[in-house]
Amino acid sequence: MAGAYATIANDGVYKEPTFYRKIERKNGEVVVKPKQRNKRVFSKEVAYILKEILTQPVLRWKWNGNLL
Repeated sequence: MAGAYATIANDGVYKEPTFYRKIERKNGEVVVKPKQRNKRVFSKEVAYILKEILTQPVLRWKWNGNLL
């Protein structure tokens, strides 16, 4: 689910989720670095529309829950 919302935030580019950025030794040598795959799954325009659809209900409510 988080990957789906992240794809919208990344302008339509799905980035394979990883649980770490890198593992390195004390001397700074990188032992393991994830190979994160990126794939465009929809256009920037579609991502923009989805962001607007998802934020509009939030923007219509004040913090106390009353309609504007």
